[in-house]
Amino acid sequence: MSCMSHAALKEPLVDVCDGDMINSSEHMILDLDLVHMKKEDVEFSTTYELTFHRNDKVHALVAWFDTPFSNLKNPINLSTSPFEDYTHWKQTVFYMDESLIVRKGDKL
Repeated sequence: MSCMSHAALKEPLVDVCDGDMINSSEHMILDLDLVHMKKEDVEFSTTYELTFHRNDKVHALVAWFDTPFSNLKNPINLSTSPFEDYTHWKQTVFYMDESLIVRKGDKL
């Protein structure tokens, strides 16, 4: 099985993460206006900083998205966040090659 684990770590995993599994602050890496955007808008780079909430081992980074439908009579927000109610959408987990040992207040 160890020969498979190396390959599995190279691909993001779509899975459900509970909010209590998240050990850091959140950071938006991209904000798109899906109505007015151009296809070039999805080619981007960004910087971010995460602050850890507790002493722990970190194995992965987790990504999710929110889609607001704000132009409706009754606006709603589709959130795939692990902090919101479960939907059929899940989160994307990016496993690290090596775990990090972090302490509360550390920044990445």
